[in-house]
Amino acid sequence: AANMVRAIRAVSVERGHDPREFSLMAFGGAGPLHAVDVARALDMREVIIPLSPGILCAQGLVVSDLKEDFVASARIVATDAGMETVATEIAALRQQAAGWFAAEEISDDRRDLMLSLDMRYVGQNFELSVPVDAEATSFPAADIKARFFEAHEMNYGYFSPDDPVEIVNFRLTAVGRLPRPDPAALTDSDRTPTPVGQRAVYFDAEAPVVTALYERDDLQPGMRIAGPAVIDQLDSTTLVFPGDTARVDGARNLIIELAG
Repeated sequence: AANMVRAIRAVSVERGHDPREFSLMAFGGAGPLHAVDVARALDMREVIIPLSPGILCAQGLVVSDLKEDFVASARIVATDAGMETVATEIAALRQQAAGWFAAEEISDDRRDLMLSLDMRYVGQNFELSVPVDAEATSFPAADIKARFFEAHEMNYGYFSPDDPVEIVNFRLTAVGRLPRPDPAALTDSDRTPTPVGQRAVYFDAEAPVVTALYERDDLQPGMRIAGPAVIDQLDSTTLVFPGDTARVDGARNLIIELAG
């Protein structure tokens, strides 16, 4: 758990984000077992556990849209003349994307394009990704530079409007949106779930606590469980600490509310 806390601090506190303003989502086979400990160490107050945490990544892979990236590289200074070359490069990428859409048999109404330019000041070693309109056919230098200045100020706190700017990569992402089945309609239940058994569980080093056991498949939207509780399912186990409360939302996620 300590390693998990350090990892979360690295992507939150060290980047200027307060983890107390976020909910912690736990997935993987072991994630729901350790989530409350991790959240409490970070002073977070809510943990979200999806319906099938142990197979969440595999499930996401199956239902994710198709995506292909097309990239061209060339150092071009962002002047009006240079942007004409940029437009030519992007047009060539669009042709490649059109071929991919056709090969994947993606209908016109399910096609999306996203375009970005990797830009930097001339002489810099690192680029910033600057999103631009994927449907545009012309790219005025003043507009593109203004977008870069905005990105530079957001990342570094300043920008230099008089220094020359260059583009080094053109990135076009083609997305084929897949049809998804509508989730089954669920109605809230106000009944209290019935434990399937009980078990002695150590929540600290002092003494075990007699803890109710529940089956995740038995839990319906609207149900609430007061900790301590163990919630079993095929792909994971969720631990609800004494004083905490778990509720089931409309998508059958478990929302664990940590005691203050």
